[in-house]
Amino acid sequence: MMKKIFGYFLLILLPWTVTAEAQSPAIVNGVAWLKAVQGVDGSWRNSPSSTDFYTTSSVLESFATLGDTSAAFTNGLLWLQAANATSTTYLAPRIKLTTISGGDAANDQNTLLSYRNNGSGWGGYLNQETSNFHTSLALQAFKSANSTDQTLIFKSINYLLSTQNPDGGWGFVQSEQSNIYVTAHVLSTLAQFKGVYLAAAQLASAASYLLANQNADGGFGADGSTAYETALAFIAIMESGQGQLVPLQNAVNYLTATQ
Repeated sequence: MMKKIFGYFLLILLPWTVTAEAQSPAIVNGVAWLKAVQGVDGSWRNSPSSTDFYTTSSVLESFATLGDTSAAFTNGLLWLQAANATSTTYLAPRIKLTTISGGDAANDQNTLLSYRNNGSGWGGYLNQETSNFHTSLALQAFKSANSTDQTLIFKSINYLLSTQNPDGGWGFVQSEQSNIYVTAHVLSTLAQFKGVYLAAAQLASAASYLLANQNADGGFGADGSTAYETALAFIAIMESGQGQLVPLQNAVNYLTATQ
């Protein structure tokens, strides 16, 4: 379901291309398209009948990376901050974006902290089973908010490291089969702490898992390459410092060709 929802977000790649290609047609056209399909309420929809909080967050994060503070970003952020956020999936990205824009995310941080299970990880909601996906989202949020709670960070990182599968990947929850989507999320999260915590072997193993599952067309996706999973995998490998030139270039070629 996630793959279907986010399939068109090629701009998630922006953080790693903006420096070198800030004026590239691919980025300019992608930004123009996103602004053209923004809802009148400031959000971004996946279909005419639904508005998706996480989709809007993904678009806004891309704009923030570009330094785009246009009306599209402002209106989207206002919608996001006014929306009802009662899950880790919604609270975590809102904390990130509120912090990026210079706002106060203290209330959201306290709510998200209350969702934590047994001092280790997070599920989607209060008292829901801990998942690798939601734990990585929460950890990214507290990292963006410059949390000084090292106990929280250390235990969360240890939880993710303890649930890594022998093949180097992660499933949605502990002991579930590895998949590209969750592995990319967790790897991106852990990579943000690579200069602080010793996890080089685990990062390398996760990057190897992703590269081993790259499709012949250069993209990533268990049921065929998708733009979203390809971008996530590319970003995670780059952040981990485990990238290999040819596979990464093949991923970029896939993304460029499928715009």
